[in-house]
Amino acid sequence: MINSKTRKINKKGFTLFVAMVVSSLLLAVGFSISNIILKQLLLAGSGKDSQIAFYAADSGAECVQYWDAKVANGDPLATDGPFATSTDIAAAGIKCGTGVVGATKLPNAVGDKNSTSTVVIDYSSGGYRACSVVVVTKGFVTIGPDEVPFTKVISRGYNSSILSDKSGCDTTNKRTVERGLMVQY
Repeated sequence: MINSKTRKINKKGFTLFVAMVVSSLLLAVGFSISNIILKQLLLAGSGKDSQIAFYAADSGAECVQYWDAKVANGDPLATDGPFATSTDIAAAGIKCGTGVVGATKLPNAVGDKNSTSTVVIDYSSGGYRACSVVVVTKGFVTIGPDEVPFTKVISRGYNSSILSDKSGCDTTNKRTVERGLMVQY
């Protein structure tokens, strides 16, 4: 004879097993969906960081062009321009963003008519972190028998803050994004 109580106990155990399998499947689906959502949020954040870096680079290039035209009156090698003679560009009165925090004037090589200046601009305000490093090269290029003056601006924007020594932008973070522009006139 078969005991009817044994049968009922076996059926209750089967229901518990099915409930565990179904809950495990639902939990796995939930983890998969949350993983996809997390990756989408990171991707959207990198788009925002890229945009901030691009606008910092664009602002740096525009700032340098504005001050070059304003002070030097379009003369690419003006002796009174902020990128021709100043050893401290911040002292020359250039203001952009929340401030020009670092600048250098690299000396000309002997007999070289080209000069290069580096400007570090901080745009961090209102919870956003952004800065740009702008390199301005001025000189002459030979085209045929003539030497033509030129100005070359290379602006690199970052979605990071300024280094504590104000020598550049902080690029140590893995999520730092760099965007660059080059303007030549």
